[in-house]
Amino acid sequence: MNPDEQQKVIAKGVTEGILKAVGILVLLGLIVGMIVALGHSDFSSGTTYSRGLPVTVLVVNETADSLLFKWRSDTGEVIGQDVILPMKGSTCERFYAQAAPGHPYRAFFEVRDLRSGKRDSSGWFRVGGQTTPGWVDTVRVGRRRGIVPVHDLNLLARSNCVAY
Repeated sequence: MNPDEQQKVIAKGVTEGILKAVGILVLLGLIVGMIVALGHSDFSSGTTYSRGLPVTVLVVNETADSLLFKWRSDTGEVIGQDVILPMKGSTCERFYAQAAPGHPYRAFFEVRDLRSGKRDSSGWFRVGGQTTPGWVDTVRVGRRRGIVPVHDLNLLARSNCVAY
């Protein structure tokens, strides 16, 4: 075998080795990607939790008015409400988010000032999964500014409300 042929055989072996290594890395990447995707999937919606997933809302009432706190099911119907007394300070409202089988758990709440009619709603938000076992939100109701959601990354509510 002459030196030219020897270099070609070596180059071919190196190329095949690199291609095999790349193929193995791609295969490992696919396997890891599938495992991560399965870990973030929500297969338990509507099957495991008979009552739903817990949601806690810290409501701070700084007004002389009573507040009406309502929460809705995943279909949009009102499934519960509570009256928060005037000048109550902070109170933790708890309810359960519901889900139809195969759908994600969603929650919705609304705070309404009974005298003025001003209201604020959370809009629909997802509950559970890999990120949080339950959602905690904060709403502050004041004399001057009305109902204001507090965007505190839920730190204020988590420290003031006892977890489920």
